[in-house]
Amino acid sequence: GFGLDFGLFKGATVRTESLETLVAGGIAFATPDGERMGNPARPQQTFPLFDKFEDEWLTWAPKIPLGK
Repeated sequence: GFGLDFGLFKGATVRTESLETLVAGGIAFATPDGERMGNPARPQQTFPLFDKFEDEWLTWAPKIPLGK
């Protein structure tokens, strides 16, 4: 995703994913570690989108088993 914050007294802050993601119009997903990961997603399941990320999300690095 892409974000731009601008304040008259604090200047501008730009947030972007990779250039490839930005050009493709993509979004980023964050998957929590451990039990907070929850169950596999169901078909047609929806997910909330957020304007800003939480710093904690950047520390998540779960091992997600892929189906065989």
